[in-house]
Amino acid sequence: MSLMRFMILATVGAVMSWIAWIAVVVRLNPLSGGMVAHGLFYASLFLALVGTFTIIGFFARRWFEKEDVPFRQVTVAARQSLLVSLAAIVGLALQAQRWMNLWIALLIIILAIGIESIFLTGQSRHRVSFES
Repeated sequence: MSLMRFMILATVGAVMSWIAWIAVVVRLNPLSGGMVAHGLFYASLFLALVGTFTIIGFFARRWFEKEDVPFRQVTVAARQSLLVSLAAIVGLALQAQRWMNLWIALLIIILAIGIESIFLTGQSRHRVSFES
């Protein structure tokens, strides 16, 4: 799959996810919809955030890094967008239950940074082994 085709599909997917999220917000009542309404809300928002953050992250990486391998930038942007979106959804779900506070927010951020650090450490070792 070419990079252009991927970006077109990602953009179409993100737009469709945002439309689905808006439809859930407008059409479903969270009080009478119960777990299904909440699940659809969080799932559609998660997909919309992942798609949007992947596109924004890719173009930001393309603009600032100028790396020769664009698919490496796509994978990093997608991984980071998954982490940020998951952190946002977990934060929203905890806030909906009134369990969110400063310490839990800091813990979520530290956990996301720790996971990304593990990936970055693995990538740096992987690149060194191929370059040597």
